Amino acid sequence: YSLLSDSEQVLFRQLGVFSGGFSLEGAEAVCGGDGVSEVLAGVVSLVDKSLVKTQEMGGRVRFGMLETVREYAVERLEESGEARLLGQKHLAFFLALAETAEPEFLGPEQGEWFDRVEADLANVYRALDWGIAAGEMEQGLGLASSLRDFWLSRNHYREGQAWLERLLKLSGSQESLNRAKAVSTAALIAQWTGDWVTAHRLGEEGITLWRILDDKRGLAESLNVVGVATWLLGDYTTCLPMFEEALQLCRDIGDSAHLDWALGGLSVALVIHGRFADATDLMAEALTLARSRGDQSMTAYCLSHTGHIYLQQSHYAEARALYQASAALCRELGDSWPLANNLLLLGYTSWAEGDYEDATALCQESLALWRGLGHKQRGANTLNVLGLIARALDKPIEADALYRESLDLFQVTSHRLGEAALRHNLGRLAEQHGELARAATLYRESLRLNHAQRDWRATAFCLAGLGRVADRLGDPQRAGRLFDASDGLLAAGGPLLIPDDRVEYDHDSPTTPQDREVERVWAEDQALTLEQAVAYALEAAPTVEQYRGG
Repeated sequence: YSLLSDSEQVLFRQLGVFSGGFSLEGAEAVCGGDGVSEVLAGVVSLVDKSLVKTQEMGGRVRFGMLETVREYAVERLEESGEARLLGQKHLAFFLALAETAEPEFLGPEQGEWFDRVEADLANVYRALDWGIAAGEMEQGLGLASSLRDFWLSRNHYREGQAWLERLLKLSGSQESLNRAKAVSTAALIAQWTGDWVTAHRLGEEGITLWRILDDKRGLAESLNVVGVATWLLGDYTTCLPMFEEALQLCRDIGDSAHLDWALGGLSVALVIHGRFADATDLMAEALTLARSRGDQSMTAYCLSHTGHIYLQQSHYAEARALYQASAALCRELGDSWPLANNLLLLGYTSWAEGDYEDATALCQESLALWRGLGHKQRGANTLNVLGLIARALDKPIEADALYRESLDLFQVTSHRLGEAALRHNLGRLAEQHGELARAATLYRESLRLNHAQRDWRATAFCLAGLGRVADRLGDPQRAGRLFDASDGLLAAGGPLLIPDDRVEYDHDSPTTPQDREVERVWAEDQALTLEQAVAYALEAAPTVEQYRGG
């Protein structure tokens, strides 16, 4: 160090502000100025003296230091009194980079921009850490929120959420643009990770802030997030006007970059209410927009969601082709979350068609990705499908183990609908092997959860299961009432969970009386209302011993 020229000494110690390497552009922006006449010449000189090393990432030349060398540079920087100024310039540079990248994340060069940020991720973390320590919360909020699409597409959403939580907690409750962006970004990440309550809470805060700031684009995004969280929390009616308002706002301001998300949100709401043709039209418009601007991530989303619409109608060939096309794009982008989801849905499609070998391979690949991402809820859903496959292959021990592992994960994550589905499926397995008392207990536990969550479809499956148990125990009148209530509920219809979010049930459809006696009672008995049927199933159920004693 002592043998370096004055200019080289200044540059050397200032380069210590970078973590994990740096680009020439970054060095010139952060280290150029007093004491450094020519950054490029200085960096080349330091490379020649083995104090800086070169490296190539994605076709770009980058520079870095061995960690021991960098630590020495940092010490010299602290001694010089320049550390605060360099920290400010370092944060400002990466904030500017993030703000420049933000719209590019939605365009044809999105992959290159994701790679560029990935290469400097250690610098992003250092800039955020320095900003928090220095009290530069506004810049920190701006940096963390501008990287929203990077956090999600490159599977760094947990790190992104952790930074956003720290910054929001420390920044107070000011009504600033950066806080509104950060709240909205945190809400979207919470939605992706399955924390719907947090997504709803943060999304509502975002709606309030965007209305105060009179920002229609931000308001549309938050309405979309809250709409999704609202439906996932079981309110299938309130979400519809939220999606409609978000879509209208995007059309009003001509925001094509976010219009496709609004179209996708409203399409989801329409699928829930069985309006498949309208939902398909909206997704076709969204797909056209995504392709027109070269947004591969959004294109993959549109293809996958259109697949949901076809799968919901049991059009398996169409659904499979769309999921496969979406998965191929996700592999190309290195986007593990939607890839894992497409693989799960492809596995489910193969299971529904009876191709159990293909279904197993797809679900196992999906499960490995979910475990790598640490996403317990989606992993639980995948384990459930593997359990369905095992039961179809008459492997009860394997099915039981998979169902139990899935149930444990749903309980850990407080996913009530998932827990309800797995209790039903374990009951179906017990029923199949003659464990009727256990089956009845599990069906009733599932029924309580489903009725509380207002899942009419799953409630019907539980009533049918209890009807089958009653029939096998020789109570045709009780069986007939429960079958009647189940089929009436399925015939009446109601909101549908899209395949992306529901947990699949092992059920017989339609329900069928098992003998002439059940059929006679079924036809003659007065039909029960839903509330009466649920109360009857839960409160008036004789035990197996009582049946046998009678």
